[in-house]
Amino acid sequence: MPCASRPDDFDDYWQHVCRELEATPMAAEEEHLPIRSTEFSDCYAVRFTSIGPYRLLGYLSIPHGDGPFPTLLHGPSYRSVVEPLPQGDARKNVVVSSFFRQPDADSATLISRSPLSFPV
Repeated sequence: MPCASRPDDFDDYWQHVCRELEATPMAAEEEHLPIRSTEFSDCYAVRFTSIGPYRLLGYLSIPHGDGPFPTLLHGPSYRSVVEPLPQGDARKNVVVSSFFRQPDADSATLISRSPLSFPV
């Protein structure tokens, strides 16, 4: 498969995106989720604002005990059932799930929402 060439405006595009992100208040929030926490880790819903502005939601699991712990970033998968966090990995790793857009508060349309996500 041939490699795609790098667009001429590649650096300009990403510099513009970085400036937009720097100008967007993150408004980070975390919420402990006892229902997703286990005897070996605590789970949190993590929300922040991105360009748009859109609120993004992901999950963070932190093992009990003394660290440091390796960190695993789980990207989105292509399947019908979404597991917020692979619990087996959470026994000895900090696990961060994919971040996805939450539904717009003023819209009945779901933009991209896991069946296990939380309401706005």
